Amino acid sequence: KLEMGVDISQNSAFKCKACKQKFGTVCGESEYSSIVKNFYLSINGVYANKDVIALKISAGDNAIKYKISSEKLGLDKKGTVSADYWKSFCFSLFNELYLTGWKSNFYNSELLDGTTWTLDVTLEKKHALSYRGCNGYPPYWNRLLSLLSPIFDETGINSTIFTV
Repeated sequence: KLEMGVDISQNSAFKCKACKQKFGTVCGESEYSSIVKNFYLSINGVYANKDVIALKISAGDNAIKYKISSEKLGLDKKGTVSADYWKSFCFSLFNELYLTGWKSNFYNSELLDGTTWTLDVTLEKKHALSYRGCNGYPPYWNRLLSLLSPIFDETGINSTIFTV
């Protein structure tokens, strides 16, 4: 129930027709890749078909490096991503996933066992965005996983087991 382009003066791109909450806050920075310094995602599953994955992407002066690990899978890989991928990824975080509009916690109390996750994004000047979940996910969770699919694919991880 989205209404496009509502209340731009309030710096929001969307407003839910049901609850009237605004979301889609514009960061105001045209080069998002220059302000995002680190991206960390950890997904921890309780069930046997869910794996514990930790992914960190760091933007340094010379390269954008990632490290992905899973003790359960015996995986500990490092690599790099292109500047174009990083630029597109960072832009999508703020303009497609509306990261700054997310709640900090997503919990589904109806389930006792399942998946917990952590997402931390470190920005320049040591500003940080932190999100957590336990069987609850932000609206664009699956899109986030698809943005990371080049890294998951390169390391042999089937990210679809984490989709909701």
